[in-house]
Amino acid sequence: MGAEWSVPSTDKRPLEDVDNVAPSDQPTKKAKGGPAHPHPGDLEEVTLLSSSSRGTVAYTATYAAEDEQEKQRAVLVISRPSLNPETAGSTVIAEAGADNVEEIFRNDKYSKFDLDIPGKWRAEVICPASDRDVQKHSEQSFQFIRETPEIYNNVTKPFIDGIDAKAIEWVYNILDGKKEVESVIADHEDYLIVKDYKWNDEAKVTAMHVLGMPKEKGELKSIRDLRGKHLPLLKAIQEAGLAALQEQYGIQANAVRCYFHYLPTFYHLHIHFDHIAGGHSGHNVGKAVLLDDVIDALERDGDHFTKASLTFQAGAVKDKKILAALEEAGRA
Repeated sequence: MGAEWSVPSTDKRPLEDVDNVAPSDQPTKKAKGGPAHPHPGDLEEVTLLSSSSRGTVAYTATYAAEDEQEKQRAVLVISRPSLNPETAGSTVIAEAGADNVEEIFRNDKYSKFDLDIPGKWRAEVICPASDRDVQKHSEQSFQFIRETPEIYNNVTKPFIDGIDAKAIEWVYNILDGKKEVESVIADHEDYLIVKDYKWNDEAKVTAMHVLGMPKEKGELKSIRDLRGKHLPLLKAIQEAGLAALQEQYGIQANAVRCYFHYLPTFYHLHIHFDHIAGGHSGHNVGKAVLLDDVIDALERDGDHFTKASLTFQAGAVKDKKILAALEEAGRA
């Protein structure tokens, strides 16, 4: 990592960079049963996982690739106002075809589609789906955990270190310029500012969701790894993200919420930028830690996160393994 961090130009990457992306990265219409990576019409055997009041329903499903004998597990997430969770999954699979489905995003095992069947639907397919993918989208209860430095070192850190590196392959695809090149809004040798794939419509500024990510791999997995030496990096990412949002989308800095998640959804350090008027749930108490507060803590004590006790909310399903480890250690 370079010795100094600075704010790069916030202009988007030139068009020729987008044109050089592999064809699979570009939005394309997919014929039912055709591609190696499934679209919604390729799925079978849907089972309801969860539904939310925000019009999102999640299912497990299976996908039978032509060149594989065994079926793969998939997660299907559907978004549309006034969904019937009992029938939406089977409706999408039955009606999705070559002419009414458009792939708008793909990175590793994650892809998203716009569907016209009739009306506008949005579908996300995760395939092959891991246990964690299924758990993340399942109905569940939550509990608060007070994590002392001892608990972190003896329970949480070994759990994090044991996560398969393939779980964040999609992150490295972004950092290496292999995927989502068109979503990058600021590129520096030490970090990227990139649109989160959930921000589908740039015209809806209150739905804004952007991530700032260091490019160095392996060292920084969560806020627990931050030290005083990382202050210039954190400040540069914050400044670059706010500048890009102002210059490219007209979003004022005082309307942007900058925060980390702890525990994070994936273990490569990343800063969330979202609109203060947005309906995101990721800034809930027990989940979000404001970037300004992290910077202030590190300015006071560069080793703050080796000494601090942190509270996080753990899901009974999605965080099942870490809760089991905490219980085994007598800490749950």
